[in-house]
Amino acid sequence: VQLLGEFNKWGAESEDLMVKWKDGSYSITMSIPAGSEYRFRYLLDSKQWENDTGADNYRWNIFGSKDAILSLTPEA
Repeated sequence: VQLLGEFNKWGAESEDLMVKWKDGSYSITMSIPAGSEYRFRYLLDSKQWENDTGADNYRWNIFGSKDAILSLTPEA
């Protein structure tokens, strides 16, 4: 599973691979600049896109599907 989004320029060649834990869950630690919102998705087996069910929001993309949104902006 790869974590891809605006913060790593959607780079499928990115080395942002998630670690699979014994319980079947995945995780990754990344440093992402605060103060913005970022579109992101998970890429499974280099072919299937999935959204995070706990995302801060979702927005339509140019491919006719939705991207998950990570909001790192202070609440108003």
